[in-house]
Amino acid sequence: MSDRAPRRLRCPALLSALLLSGCQSLGTTEAPLQTLYRSSQCGPTPARELSARWLPDQASLDAAWQQLSRQQLSPPPAPQLQGDGAGALLIYQGVQPTGGYAIALAEPQLRIDGDQARIALQITRPAPDALTAAVITSPCLLLALPPLRVERVLITDAAGRALTSLPITPPAAARPSRY
Repeated sequence: MSDRAPRRLRCPALLSALLLSGCQSLGTTEAPLQTLYRSSQCGPTPARELSARWLPDQASLDAAWQQLSRQQLSPPPAPQLQGDGAGALLIYQGVQPTGGYAIALAEPQLRIDGDQARIALQITRPAPDALTAAVITSPCLLLALPPLRVERVLITDAAGRALTSLPITPPAAARPSRY
């Protein structure tokens, strides 16, 4: 008798091992998020509804920070991205007619599933009968994201309903050359 298993027994065992290892890598993973800035007055925003802007490198973050902090008398220096490939996400709640609006993280981490990352937000709106300041607000949230190998970020509310999504592009220096 040979020590080698017959061919018909080796193939199913190999196939099972490959399937099991593939299934383990298909699961959802988590990565930490860091809030860099949060305010109810973020200046002019692109829309009345929720929108987001990907900041793929420090130069993009510096430009966004300059715009965000221009209303402050003594603005702090721009936050620094940590690590190669890290980026930031600037989320606007849009121009709102009164006080009482805010956005914050619903979960302290993003969930990565395949080529998409998901960020859950806590969206605050005043009750219809609430007494609020008669001032136009424009809430925003600036997040630091670790280096990601995803194509899209999906932004949801705390219940998991999709609010918006955007493509993620690496900074120009990290993009593969066409040549």
